[in-house]
Amino acid sequence: MQTVSECLQKPGNQYINGSQVNKFYYNGGGMQDHAVNVAGLGGFSSDNIGREYNSVLKNIGFGFSLPAVAGGMKMTPKNYGLFLQGIVRNQWKTIGYLGKDSIAATPPDASDGKQNPSKTNMRYSYGHWVESHTTPLPGGPKGDGAFSSPGVFGFYPWISKNKSFYGLLSRYNRQSDAFRQSAACGQHMRKAWLGN
Repeated sequence: MQTVSECLQKPGNQYINGSQVNKFYYNGGGMQDHAVNVAGLGGFSSDNIGREYNSVLKNIGFGFSLPAVAGGMKMTPKNYGLFLQGIVRNQWKTIGYLGKDSIAATPPDASDGKQNPSKTNMRYSYGHWVESHTTPLPGGPKGDGAFSSPGVFGFYPWISKNKSFYGLLSRYNRQSDAFRQSAACGQHMRKAWLGN
């Protein structure tokens, strides 16, 4: 896949399952559709996406290994920290979207989809999770309302419920539940730091 549009055409991203309409299903297709049909990035390559992000977000150091806007990003943990700092400092409109219009992301209100980090009752907003779960993650506490985006291989960035603090756990692990492990660890870190 050379462009964002080609990535959108990938099997699974454009297929609509009639039984799942109006139910939650987690994959990258929604972000690809938005990038193509709303943001006008359809013809962009990985390099073009990185340049566009950096021009808008003050040259933080975004890069992309694939033209997949939801899962192809590559950057250093330090630079991702700068991105999170920009959000909590209200440098971009992003902070106003944290938690906005969140929807149920687990049964019975929604289909489980893949890589749902909770398998409990987290909610999903615009490209991020709202950790509102009352059932703890395996090895973790109950949700505290933070906003996060666990990566499949264990990368775990978060912003506190009050939108004043951020953190990230940077690791790479190929276990199938690496994202859940990192989310639980991150929750413990947040609880120790913020006392929630």
